[in-house]
Amino acid sequence: MVRASSRTSAGKPPGFYKESRLATINNEANSSGRHAKDEQAPKDFVRYPPRPTLPLSQSYADFKEWQPPPPPPRPAKKTWPTPAEPITQPNDPAIPVGWTCEDPDLDPYDFNAQIARCDDRIANRILPDVFRIKKKALEARKAEMDAVIEAEKASPSLNRKIIMRLRQLEEMERQIAAKGEDKHALGANIKALIRAYRSGELGWHLGLVTYWSYGKQLCQPRPFHYFEFLEINGEAKGHCGFWVEGLFGMEPLPQMVCQTQEVFPPPGEWLRDMYMTVRSPYNQPAEWQFMFTEDTGSSVTTMYDFDMEILGHPVLLLPPMLCAIQLINAGGGTGVLTVLRAVEVNMRADNTGQLMTAWDWIPVGVYDTASTSWPWPPRLSGPYPRYKLYMGSCPDGTGRSWFFNQKRGFNDVIPTIANVQQALRPDVPGTTPMWTAYGQTVPKQAIRTQPGWINTPGATVPIGRAKEAPPLVPVAPNPYHPMMRQPPPPQQLRLPADGA
Repeated sequence: MVRASSRTSAGKPPGFYKESRLATINNEANSSGRHAKDEQAPKDFVRYPPRPTLPLSQSYADFKEWQPPPPPPRPAKKTWPTPAEPITQPNDPAIPVGWTCEDPDLDPYDFNAQIARCDDRIANRILPDVFRIKKKALEARKAEMDAVIEAEKASPSLNRKIIMRLRQLEEMERQIAAKGEDKHALGANIKALIRAYRSGELGWHLGLVTYWSYGKQLCQPRPFHYFEFLEINGEAKGHCGFWVEGLFGMEPLPQMVCQTQEVFPPPGEWLRDMYMTVRSPYNQPAEWQFMFTEDTGSSVTTMYDFDMEILGHPVLLLPPMLCAIQLINAGGGTGVLTVLRAVEVNMRADNTGQLMTAWDWIPVGVYDTASTSWPWPPRLSGPYPRYKLYMGSCPDGTGRSWFFNQKRGFNDVIPTIANVQQALRPDVPGTTPMWTAYGQTVPKQAIRTQPGWINTPGATVPIGRAKEAPPLVPVAPNPYHPMMRQPPPPQQLRLPADGA
């Protein structure tokens, strides 16, 4: 692969990188920005590793001292003894204890290794027909990818990762053309990225991003840092036409919604709803409470386009734009082009009204309400709550979930049900709101009067305020921040700025 680091900034014409502020943004405070430096970030905000120290015109991919974030470790390969006779029934007691048809030790995109493993499994004679079917599907997927790679063979700078990324970018370009409008000014950045990848000027470097504005590249590959992003985005007026390339991977993200069927009785009866506190990085201290559907299968939080306008009120400045991605729902098919914006989130305790953790940033997919008719899908909570707080539930007939910031909440907050065998199915009409309280939980009157709610002897439901205010949790990792999964850049990478 021809990496972006193979070119030098000296080869660029004057003015290629923004000279007004971006060239020196690492060395001085941005007086117009919300945070002058990350060291002076609000005390109630999560502390991130140090920001990148190299000038924007130098690539971190040039330096061997910089290491990309290590991939998560894969489990070891499991083996099972080969039976004397083939096992063809999944309920056969001869199947070894712990046997599974999954192979988590393999890269899911390494089709050659996956196909070879199917051959091994067939030879192992445990449910061989399952692996014959799986092998056939993998061979079809491999043939499709091989055809795409063969078509791009004329470009020696393209490897499999870049080809996958090009396919996604070109699909986004087709969707914008089919829509007939580009109100977020995505097209110029997408075209510029396609040209840069095809020419070999831009490579795919795990853990590094590049910033783009209206088709113009603003920096060489560098680690993402939230406060640096805010400064660059603000200088580029990045509420529109801005793009962070490399932050969200090469392929569409799965948005596996937990409610895929028509809800009956009336919509929303069985959805688990919760409140999250949201604010715009550019409009503080204003914060807003929005109701979300708690969804353990969504890759990103989703909100409506008019929510972004509310967050920007009264200065009418939308939250900063990150990029666009494709979200694939549980039904599969072509990914839906979705704009991502950066917002800051928290949750407030029901019993004290205090913030339950430190503020942190997340990307939100913005749902375009103008393109579809009512009813719109609900806002989805995304992975944020379960990465930042404890959460639990119990079979009390309410369908509730609880979030709390101390481990003892499992005993102090969640009701104890004496006999789970008598737990009711979720078929009783009535809304099932989600409670985020630490201390006070299910209201007493609700337990006494609502039909179907379990109140058997032994069911403990603590009522009352917490003895102490919930403490901040300043170190919980942000699943979207790649720098949280790697050590800070080595100190020796601190080089003089251009011209120094």
